[in-house]
Amino acid sequence: GVLALVVELSGNQIEQTPALKAFKFWYLAGWGVCAAADWLQGPYNYVLCEDYGYERDVIAQIFLAGFVVSGVASAFVG
Repeated sequence: GVLALVVELSGNQIEQTPALKAFKFWYLAGWGVCAAADWLQGPYNYVLCEDYGYERDVIAQIFLAGFVVSGVASAFVG
């Protein structure tokens, strides 16, 4: 995130202790499960939008807007 970028730009190094490595591993494992769960709901959201009568182009725009907002927000949130 932003903190890692600041540390990298300042030239300081964070010591990679075993506890930090374990934390990073479990953090990424948890993030991976959450991301997979989010990705798995995409087809269901598509069908839901389709059932509400949205056209295919509108559904694509909704999905694209979600991806763009997520990408921009993640740059600031971490």
